Amino acid sequence: MKFPIKIVSPKKLKVLWQITTACTYTCSYCPKELHTGRSHDINLDEVDVFLDKLAGKEFTVNFTGGEPTIHPQYLDILKILKRRNIKTISDTNLSRTVRFYEEAGPLVDNWCVSIHPSMFEWNEEKIHTLAKNSYTVVYLMMDPRHWDLAMEYWERLKKIPRIKIIVVKCLSNWSGSDWVGKYTKEQQEFFNTAPSIYTFTNEEIESLKENYAWLQDQASNVTWNDGTTDMLEPDQLMREGLHSFKGWSCEVGEEVVVVTPECDINLGTCGTRHMGSWNNFTTEMLSNTIICPRDYCHCGVDIKASKYKI
Repeated sequence: MKFPIKIVSPKKLKVLWQITTACTYTCSYCPKELHTGRSHDINLDEVDVFLDKLAGKEFTVNFTGGEPTIHPQYLDILKILKRRNIKTISDTNLSRTVRFYEEAGPLVDNWCVSIHPSMFEWNEEKIHTLAKNSYTVVYLMMDPRHWDLAMEYWERLKKIPRIKIIVVKCLSNWSGSDWVGKYTKEQQEFFNTAPSIYTFTNEEIESLKENYAWLQDQASNVTWNDGTTDMLEPDQLMREGLHSFKGWSCEVGEEVVVVTPECDINLGTCGTRHMGSWNNFTTEMLSNTIICPRDYCHCGVDIKASKYKI
């Protein structure tokens, strides 16, 4: 059986900002901690101070939640980052209006759209709105209880220009959730054969390579037990149950800074180290190696951090 023995990242810092744990959806396969409604007023002056502390680092800011777009200061913070020319990535479940996405769209460099068939009411215009301004990746949650609808969305998405489509297997007990999913043999085979789809023209792909080279520069590589090396696809590892790194040496503490809804700092989404308020944070607090204590790694950002099997 082929399995990973080492992951090597380009050592570029990722700031994962969990701006809220409030969400407009109640997906059963998401952990309860992502629906606790934590959301606080943010001192925008402190945002600039925090970013100044990172000025010597090359980094991106990734917004997540909950549903990050519902935080009342979301747009204000995006405008600060745009003014400072900081590259941004943001999750969204498309629950906001087209008008909202028309304003927010150009402020985000890379949109990560999650479509949940159990909750999402099809609205193609929202996807078009984001894709016309930014690199947009659509993650289609293949809920086995709504498989036929998910497959219908799969076919619809393939007709929308300028997006990347990734099918996502809903994991049982993901990050501590109580949900347990059961897939048929045919559904499992779909995951083995369904590739990521790019609906870009050749000319658009060349433009992406030029304008979004910074994303490519963040890519990690995985080395397998047979000695081969590939570009890492975290979703592939999770689909195949290969996302257990317990006992591995991991550098997530150096590569992933998490900002909580309370503006505290954790190193890694696994919360291996809690560093207190961002007002007291310095880059000297970034640590190198930890020994992973978790049974499974449930966040793509953490999976991309450099690590190797001891």
